[in-house]
Amino acid sequence: MFFNDKSRLYQVFQYLINFINKKKILYYNNKFHYNINFSKHEERKIVENQIKNHLEDFVSLRVSDIMIPRSDMIVVPSSIDLEKLCDTFIEYSFTRIPVYNKIPDEIIGFVHLKDFLPYVRNNEGFDIHKIIRKIIYIPRSTKCIDLLIKMRKETTHISVVIDEYGGTEGLIMIELLIEKIVGDIRDEHDIERPEQIQIHKISNNSYMLDARTSIEKIKSSIEDIDWLHNQNGEYETIGGFVLSHLGRMPTKGEVIKDDNRFEIEIIDTDMRKIKMIRLTVFEN
Repeated sequence: MFFNDKSRLYQVFQYLINFINKKKILYYNNKFHYNINFSKHEERKIVENQIKNHLEDFVSLRVSDIMIPRSDMIVVPSSIDLEKLCDTFIEYSFTRIPVYNKIPDEIIGFVHLKDFLPYVRNNEGFDIHKIIRKIIYIPRSTKCIDLLIKMRKETTHISVVIDEYGGTEGLIMIELLIEKIVGDIRDEHDIERPEQIQIHKISNNSYMLDARTSIEKIKSSIEDIDWLHNQNGEYETIGGFVLSHLGRMPTKGEVIKDDNRFEIEIIDTDMRKIKMIRLTVFEN
């Protein structure tokens, strides 16, 4: 891949090199880990080459490909009191939380944990509007590389994806963009939760799946699953397949069987969506 000093790719490349150097991240075994030492020429070359390789795929991505969908966003109303806001920060371990005005579609900004902390000891005069930071609004068609450059220039780490009517469609954090290039970045404070593991084999022909797992990923990871396909583009995930197959929202514990092909058990749901399922594939 060719880089010139004025290209968007070069800007992103330099930003990522500086980011990794600042965070002291080390790359090995297809993962980035903390404690890199860029004084070693070999290590720097490995990282540079890896970033260049991943950038080739990154340039074609749009924010709609990687955004956190609206149904999975954690947001708070501008009317929230200090105690409930504190509980939200603790429950989800986030450092930034979007704030909406009257309805979740009306995101007006976000609150950062470090702006909120001074009020924990002394809650006098707390007004969330005093600590709301501005947020970037972008259409779903925006290219990820353009957004990364924009967020870097405006020194913000969070953006809201809007639809053609101005409604909230999803959320993008700068970490999502960076991890699409350098892979999953974890430090000593990160804990991998079970629901983040999209495909987990629990027996020879049984799998635990996040309902958001894509049909494409399942078909590339599991054998004897030719029956699983997306007719007419109606769905993209295994959760969408279940909804299309049933024509309704399933209940927790419900079991769906289809001849001698598969069995799906609904492990976890909420009122709006399927969360986890167990898929058993019968051998042909």
